[in-house]
Amino acid sequence: MVRTKHRYATLNLNEPVEYDQIKQLFQSVLQTYGGLYLAGINSSFHLIKITEKRYLISVLHKEFEQIRAKILPIMCEQLKAQGAVIQHISGSIFQSQKHIVKSQQ
Repeated sequence: MVRTKHRYATLNLNEPVEYDQIKQLFQSVLQTYGGLYLAGINSSFHLIKITEKRYLISVLHKEFEQIRAKILPIMCEQLKAQGAVIQHISGSIFQSQKHIVKSQQ
């Protein structure tokens, strides 16, 4: 079995947003701007709910830069247009975890 390498981005919101609403928005943006990408349907892109205000985006490593550069900014604009306040997007969940571990010590 071949292991595929994924990279992660976290999307932190000031206000809670329903998973279905975020997923539909991602699917819409991915279909419009990302061609073949469909959120949570193929293996290259997944949207995972952590809490009502925090989502994890998992993307195949080779496609991560394209998603981060092209898709995430559009997503943020559309979320803002719907009234959501984007608090933070990180490029890697591992950096976030290190930060959390440090701040808990």
